[in-house]
Amino acid sequence: MNSNRDAYHDTLPARVSALTGDNWHAPDNDTRYLFYSSDKDNEVSSYELPYVGRYFLFAAQVDAVSQFTDDAFMGQIQTYDKFAILESTPAIRAYMKAHANLPGDVGIYDVRETFPEAVIPGK
Repeated sequence: MNSNRDAYHDTLPARVSALTGDNWHAPDNDTRYLFYSSDKDNEVSSYELPYVGRYFLFAAQVDAVSQFTDDAFMGQIQTYDKFAILESTPAIRAYMKAHANLPGDVGIYDVRETFPEAVIPGK
């Protein structure tokens, strides 16, 4: 029991909660989230990251990616309202620098405000 408690801060739920907070008190909303993280421990390819993201955000529309091509990624990002970087990697740092003039730090970014070139479709 103690080892689980001591190791919790390194778990995916702890990392997502630290980024998003716990939004169970908020009503479900239609905000669309896209998480970016490496696929360390298969957290993206196993769909664990979107599942945990839905839980803490209390939002139904949460997806995650771990790999992208620069020329196609904007087309993907602009279909979401929020872009969450859970793990800052050299690839996402370079992308954020090139397209948003930001360092690509861990955080949640509003797509409209962060990516001026994004064309957000109506909901």
